[in-house]
Amino acid sequence: MEYARRAVEKKSYALMEMLLTHGWDINTQLGPDEPAAITMAFDDRRMIEWFLSHGADPNAECEFGLTPLSVAVEVAPFDIVQLLVDHGGSVKRGTPLHDAAASGNDPAVRYLLDQGANPLIRDTRGSLPSEVARNTQHETTAQLLESATSAATSAVTTNST
Repeated sequence: MEYARRAVEKKSYALMEMLLTHGWDINTQLGPDEPAAITMAFDDRRMIEWFLSHGADPNAECEFGLTPLSVAVEVAPFDIVQLLVDHGGSVKRGTPLHDAAASGNDPAVRYLLDQGANPLIRDTRGSLPSEVARNTQHETTAQLLESATSAATSAVTTNST
């Protein structure tokens, strides 16, 4: 994995191609809490496109359940989040809405909700995305998510009657 890490850091497409030729699994996690190497390139759209065109999976999980998409909603430019979703990144797998809430990324929160993310899903600690936003001092994000939670709760109540 160290070679892959260095190749991404140096933006060496030739080295990444060579690694692929010699059996590198582009979706191998970098560490227990680090998804695949694509997560190191979120500042470079061209490199993200290269990864995706070479089989990078926006849903590939590390041991802690993080995916490239869940990392992107915290740290990547919004267009990278959209690109990952356009290439199959699931807003319903893992907790990308919680991750966007934790960083106060309102555009990503809105986008994930528009793409079908469920604001009623709890994370491994039992928290709703709105609670995560509030606990990380992102009041605007918390209010946005509380509105979505109320709407989702009303929809569930209406559909069950």
